[in-house]
Amino acid sequence: MDLLSSAASVVAVIQLTGSLVKICGGYIQEVNNARDEINKLQRAISGVQGILQDLDKLLQSHSNTLPASSRLVSNITDCLSDLRALEAKLDPGRGKTLMRKMGLRALKWPLKHTEMEAIVQNLERYKSSFNLSLQLDQTYVFADNMLLLEDI
Repeated sequence: MDLLSSAASVVAVIQLTGSLVKICGGYIQEVNNARDEINKLQRAISGVQGILQDLDKLLQSHSNTLPASSRLVSNITDCLSDLRALEAKLDPGRGKTLMRKMGLRALKWPLKHTEMEAIVQNLERYKSSFNLSLQLDQTYVFADNMLLLEDI
């Protein structure tokens, strides 16, 4: 995957994480018995979002291929797939009109504790992978710039 495609995938994940943070926020307001779990999931999603925003900035600011980020293609794709599956579980979608008729009190947290813990764990793995890649590429860029300065 080239740099442009990788950047587009990162942007797609960032947009989806933003949507999921908002969905979780809606649950927090309406579902009392799962508030701590929802907050934990929301923080994990926000963490992935923050790292990807930093990665996106690095990808956009450098036209050359970044070695570590270019190897993230499958992780970004897997993360996007996992987040889409999570969105399908959390977003009531078609049921929104039914919930409006019944009132928001009908809203129920759709994830079991073990399922939510596994999702958070996966998000933390993605975050660590993206963060490590970001650090490696920043080191690569820094070293590249230092070599350029030495040549001057």
